[in-house]
Amino acid sequence: MRLLWINANPNPNPGGTELHSIDFINALEEFNNIELFKVVAKGSFVDRHTSDRNKFYVSLRSEFSPANTLKLIRIARNLKPHVVVGNNGKEYLNTYMAGRLSGA
Repeated sequence: MRLLWINANPNPNPGGTELHSIDFINALEEFNNIELFKVVAKGSFVDRHTSDRNKFYVSLRSEFSPANTLKLIRIARNLKPHVVVGNNGKEYLNTYMAGRLSGA
């Protein structure tokens, strides 16, 4: 299975959402039957606490972020994931669009 995990909020003050993402990402990378790709904000808490393997950089400060949403959609279309996970309320619309337009 090919999974795209999105936590691209550049918030410097991490909370439960970021910790949740890190725990899931690090656990999922242990499975041989899951091809995990990550979209994170460069230098973010999630970026600093996950491996660089299959990592892409996009910053989503809000749901309305047209340029970066297009970047996210391009990444998803190229990867053709089976599942797209958005783990931050500010990313739900962007995640939905990336998943929908990539066929996930």
